[in-house]
Amino acid sequence: PDGVTSCGKALPEDAAVLVQTSGSTGAPTVVPFFHGQFVHQVEVQSAWLRLTHDDRGIASMPMSNGAGINSSLLMSLIRGGSVVILEEFTADDFFQCIAEFRPTWYTAGPTHHQEILARASQYRDVLADSRFRFIHSMTAPLRDETHLNLEETFGVPVLQCYGQSETVGTIACHPLPPGRRKLGTVGVAVGNEVAIADENWCL
Repeated sequence: PDGVTSCGKALPEDAAVLVQTSGSTGAPTVVPFFHGQFVHQVEVQSAWLRLTHDDRGIASMPMSNGAGINSSLLMSLIRGGSVVILEEFTADDFFQCIAEFRPTWYTAGPTHHQEILARASQYRDVLADSRFRFIHSMTAPLRDETHLNLEETFGVPVLQCYGQSETVGTIACHPLPPGRRKLGTVGVAVGNEVAIADENWCL
């Protein structure tokens, strides 16, 4: 069409998305996500979670942030699976999605987990018939009590993850069973190396 210029295929070093974040600096910062980063992170994370074409996720986080795009949407699609996107999160809509679409996992942050737990007693029949394999938790640390309540309520492991906007996705995550999930931690490095450095960047 007039006014549209074709630039060819996207390259790994091309920016795919610009995201505004303040988590690392305390001030608004624009972070570019590059195509190559997206593909690498999504492949590594989806393999870590052993996602297949039989899996279906619930995306409760908005697609306007890295966790929503990467961990909610693309991890399902790259493995040939499917995803249900909530237009706006409510615990009631979440449980209706479980009943209607029978997902195998969901990803959310602590606030949504708390809302889900607060309504879970009203949906015992839905939970009893669910087919979840695991729960994926991001954006902030989970309290130990919340972690344990989620596992008891859903009967599946909760995998806490840690990432930064600047890294596009997960840096570390709890493993699926039989791997060990230690409360109060974010698990082990996923597809990268993690080191502790002092103020001079000495390891």
